Amino acid sequence: MVLKVLLSIHCPSSGIHFALSTHTAIGSEGCMETEKLLKRIAYLEFVNDQLGSELRYIDSLLKIIGFPNGLETVKAAALEIMKREQEEKSKPEEGQQNSP
Repeated sequence: MVLKVLLSIHCPSSGIHFALSTHTAIGSEGCMETEKLLKRIAYLEFVNDQLGSELRYIDSLLKIIGFPNGLETVKAAALEIMKREQEEKSKPEEGQQNSP
């Protein structure tokens, strides 16, 4: 039997989502394996809490320095920059003629 644990956090204001997953086979060890799993779950919950706190903190800092919607605004700006760079790469250079 395999036990799979999935913990996820979602920051609604930024749309960022993190997921942590672990799985462990449960065999004849039973009780000892259960203790290990409980410790692993506790650790993943701790990491989940830390990541959530860090996301909220970064989001608030970005709002303070002028990004109106925090991480959401930064993501939109980054995507726009990437889009423009991609468009510039795909444009033919000046002086070159397109072949018919």
